[in-house]
Amino acid sequence: MKIIHTSDWHLGKKLYGRSRYEESELFLEWLVDTVEKESADALIISGDIFDTVSPSNRALGQYYNFLYKISASCCENVIITAGNHDSPSLLNAPKDLLKAFNVHVIGNAADNLSDEIIVLKNKNNIPDAVVCAVPYLREKDLRMVNQNESTDDKSIKMLNGIKEHYFSVVSLAEEVCKSKYSQEKIKKDDKKRLPLIVTGHLFASGGVTLSGDGVREIYIGNLERAGCDIFPSGIDYLALGHLHVPQKVFGFDNKRYSGSPVPVGFSEAKQKKMIISVEFEDDKQVIKEIYVPNFRRLLTISGNLDEIKDEIQSLNFSLFSNSDPKLTHSNITLKPWAEIIYTGNTASGDIREEILEITNESSIEVLRIKNESLSTGILTDNLEGDSLESLTEHDVFQKCLETSKTPEELWPELKQTFSEALLLLHEEDLFKD
Repeated sequence: MKIIHTSDWHLGKKLYGRSRYEESELFLEWLVDTVEKESADALIISGDIFDTVSPSNRALGQYYNFLYKISASCCENVIITAGNHDSPSLLNAPKDLLKAFNVHVIGNAADNLSDEIIVLKNKNNIPDAVVCAVPYLREKDLRMVNQNESTDDKSIKMLNGIKEHYFSVVSLAEEVCKSKYSQEKIKKDDKKRLPLIVTGHLFASGGVTLSGDGVREIYIGNLERAGCDIFPSGIDYLALGHLHVPQKVFGFDNKRYSGSPVPVGFSEAKQKKMIISVEFEDDKQVIKEIYVPNFRRLLTISGNLDEIKDEIQSLNFSLFSNSDPKLTHSNITLKPWAEIIYTGNTASGDIREEILEITNESSIEVLRIKNESLSTGILTDNLEGDSLESLTEHDVFQKCLETSKTPEELWPELKQTFSEALLLLHEEDLFKD
């Protein structure tokens, strides 16, 4: 029995306003090919399939097209659990139809725990493993928090509720593991059972994150990170989602975050992305990391104007060469994206135009330009004793206008545009899960 574990696809994700559909499409095509190549029996997707609770039609199209292709492959079962970015109702809507194709969808905690237990069967309809398909557990799923409680009390109750949920569903699954093994393998030994796989979408204590990766603390207060004791013993493989850095959980080789397969931001650019292969045979398990190709390079270029120009010129000769054969796939490489961080001493407002002129003829596309000298000047010399926390967004924008020596006749229009952009940003936050 071989499974593939992946998570955090974030279909529909944008980076500084640019869509990631091309990268997502190439990853999904590669994943179908890899499942076939590995002869995997099951695929587990541990949450955050989409980037928002209201994904675009194109993101939905990518999702359903993938399920169509993977259902026609050697993969006998697909298990999909929701993450904190996903809409449970959207994922659950076609679940009865998808189940006919052995695609099992768990969008939210089930009222009947047995609905979270999935028996994986092979082509001969014989059970090979049991999965506790636990999705991201929301406060309303656990029903353990009262409105008048303190933040810390809510957090403690949430963690206790999560722990209780896992212990209950795993206890029930262990009985299924033993009974199915006994029935199908015709064994009398109570110690023998089918492999037990458990999923989850949460922040495990000690988990590694990166600045700018978009990962949020997903529970309440300061105690939201789940400790080692939240999961019962006896789990053969723990397939987690939420953290984008591939890593072992609590130091155990059989407890994993697969991480995001496509870098969600420049902070993840140098990270080797992967999916996890787990093969169960004769009471043993073989865990293998399979690297995901780098379909589009994300570059951070920093320095003064001369240093930026020199680096771009050198990059033009080397961008499409890849010395690591593990990270190539069908020789497909999308045009690289870059963020430029200017660290020179000149705080002129013309820096952006000069940098764009340098990069216009290059082989890269610039998504973001940050004038670090300007930012540093605003947040240090020009605050004159004010702390950043004491300033509003409008205060900081005013200081930007002053420091950049923007002509005062342009201020009213720029302030109006800034206010409109800020309003849109706040409205977007209201609809985030």
